[in-house]
Amino acid sequence: MMAVPVTEQILAAIKAVLCTIPGMAQSVFRSREEALQREELPAFVVMPDEEDTERFGGNTDRNTFRFELRIFVRGSVWDSVAAPLDQLADRAIMLSPELVALTDSLRRTGSRYNGANADETAGEQVIRYQATYLSNIYDRSSRV
Repeated sequence: MMAVPVTEQILAAIKAVLCTIPGMAQSVFRSREEALQREELPAFVVMPDEEDTERFGGNTDRNTFRFELRIFVRGSVWDSVAAPLDQLADRAIMLSPELVALTDSLRRTGSRYNGANADETAGEQVIRYQATYLSNIYDRSSRV
């Protein structure tokens, strides 16, 4: 069995914690690219972004992993619909014991808003996060 990289463990933990938010268990997706259907909204999509690695010392690397949480909603003032979901998701992510155990540092780094006109306005709030963890230079499946 192949070892699972810490980045995948982080994304799986985020998906799992988002599924605990009331009413969202069936609307949390990992790296979904295809369009969401009206009946699937509101929805969370967890997407990896990029990872930087630098030598920390000896056989240890410092890894900085960036990922996005995309919140998809519908409503005439869609950003107001997204706001409480943003708050619930951020709290769940930042207070997750599993994510605390997987990372040395986890922080929210910003967000952006994208609207689309339709018969009922759809919108997407993209929240960016950054996780930092140390690993052995030969093994990215566990923290040091």
